[in-house]
Amino acid sequence: MAKEKLIAADRVLSPTALAILLTCLGFATFTFTDAIAKLASAGFPPMVIIFLQSLLGCLCVGGYGLLRYGRAAFKTTHPYLHAFRAGLGGCSSLLNVNALKTLQMDEFYAVIFIAPLVVMLLVAAVLKETLGLQRIIAVIIGFLCVLYMIQPGQSLFQIGALFAFISTLCYAVSCVVVRKIGQKDSALLFTFYTFCGGLAVSGTVLLINGVEVAPYLHHRDIWLIGVNGVLVIFGAFFVTKGLQIAPMAASVTSFHYTQMVWGVFLGYLIFGELPTTTVMIGATGLIATGLYLLVHEKQAIPKPVAVVILPD
Repeated sequence: MAKEKLIAADRVLSPTALAILLTCLGFATFTFTDAIAKLASAGFPPMVIIFLQSLLGCLCVGGYGLLRYGRAAFKTTHPYLHAFRAGLGGCSSLLNVNALKTLQMDEFYAVIFIAPLVVMLLVAAVLKETLGLQRIIAVIIGFLCVLYMIQPGQSLFQIGALFAFISTLCYAVSCVVVRKIGQKDSALLFTFYTFCGGLAVSGTVLLINGVEVAPYLHHRDIWLIGVNGVLVIFGAFFVTKGLQIAPMAASVTSFHYTQMVWGVFLGYLIFGELPTTTVMIGATGLIATGLYLLVHEKQAIPKPVAVVILPD
């Protein structure tokens, strides 16, 4: 008679661990795109940056989907939700580029780091996801660190910070849409619609203002837009996929805070921006919060097992 043995598969990457990894990769990639957008904003209007990188994204992602899966890649039963999310994404991109023109990278992330708290509250209210005490504590502590960095009433409260804050709200609602649709549509389709939204919003603004894009195609720094467009493709895919496969949205939202590490590093390396003591203290608190949540999520995941049938 065959014997059954349960062998712990410790090396198997759980859905939560994979979601966290993809989310961290996505946010790291987005930090690089923010730095490039800040560099490019000296020679390109924000709307032109968004339009060109969105056009590149549509062509690359759309072309890949068409060649790999045919028309089936673009079929969905939620066209209106995708269109709504695409519009939010386009507005968010436009707001981010404008915010980065006036804010240092560490200041920019100090504002947008309210996103994990907003996302967590929205998924709990709209999608009825259970948060859990540890996740609530982690996000509240993270939010307090953000408030400490922002220093309400200080110089950080300016038009750039307002742009970043509104962008954060757009992003949070977009995350709720991804969680609502879940696995019903592919991450590739989500990414494609994201670029469609950026293209539609920036194209409309350019058309209204009578700005021509063609002259900027000969700009010596046009390669920055090309690199940025490619990186945005990967960043959008990673974050979307992470949100899709995470058992709970709260498991990955706080890892948005990892952008601060990259933001401070790139801000100093590329722009010579020295973070203030306030930002460094707050960032340390955010990193500690992220590590705490990582340990909690790891402990909360039951170890997957593999059943091995051994012959008599």
